[in-house]
Amino acid sequence: MDALDNPDNNTAQNQTSIIPTTTSGKPIEYDGNPAHLAGILHELEQFFIRTKHFEPFIQHGACLLSNGKTAVDSKESAKFISMGLDVRSFQNMCPDTAARITAFNTAGAAMTPPLAWVPITAAEWTEISHQYAVNPFKISSENGAFCRVLLSTIKDGSSLREFTTQAAGDGRRLLDLLKAESRTATAADRALALHQ
Repeated sequence: MDALDNPDNNTAQNQTSIIPTTTSGKPIEYDGNPAHLAGILHELEQFFIRTKHFEPFIQHGACLLSNGKTAVDSKESAKFISMGLDVRSFQNMCPDTAARITAFNTAGAAMTPPLAWVPITAAEWTEISHQYAVNPFKISSENGAFCRVLLSTIKDGSSLREFTTQAAGDGRRLLDLLKAESRTATAADRALALHQ
């Protein structure tokens, strides 16, 4: 179903209506020069902070539903959210729950005493389940919508084709690709950026 036909547009993040802009209202556009990407990523971060678009997805890998519940990819994700653990940002987006638990356990292993993730119990889930809907497909859809919004900022045709292919509809992956591309800027790229 296309986002325009979706009655639950708040969760579909209707990508045709989300145009990332600077604080002055100018569309954020990437022209293919990696020297511009650090600034573009900063502007995108500020846009998402300002507008709150994709906030639950960025921070927790979740999305809000029109029925008031929060869609999550697993019960474990609901536990992270309900306990206020591991809130992420645009610069350090929330991965899927399995990767999040692995990162939590890796960080916890370095603590004294060591800390490890304890899976959600039936009693914990009963207490919070009225607030959540476990729906990995909804989270995948939100990830795809996030990807389309990021792709909409790429105005260079060859860059757009390359990033579209590499990201394969995964917004988290696309953001990582854009960050990696920004680190490839050469002295020539930076010199060109100064003269544009």
